[in-house]
Amino acid sequence: MASDRPSEAALIAEAREGSAAAVSALYERHNAAALWAARAYLRDQHTAEDVAANAFVDTMAALRSGRGPREALRPYLLMAVR
Repeated sequence: MASDRPSEAALIAEAREGSAAAVSALYERHNAAALWAARAYLRDQHTAEDVAANAFVDTMAALRSGRGPREALRPYLLMAVR
């Protein structure tokens, strides 16, 4: 049975074109991992949340400018957190 869930590459392509729904879906998929990574580096919860959020914003900006990943967002996002 095929999944109705869009592929990562499709969401990235849509986000690159400015789709708010695609950005939201990518955020839902990867925010917990970004937050977990930030917490691994930082003890302060609020700072970790800020770092994870900023990494996501920076990653979306990279996509919009034609840079960034084409198939897998999470490795790029986690490097931005780091």
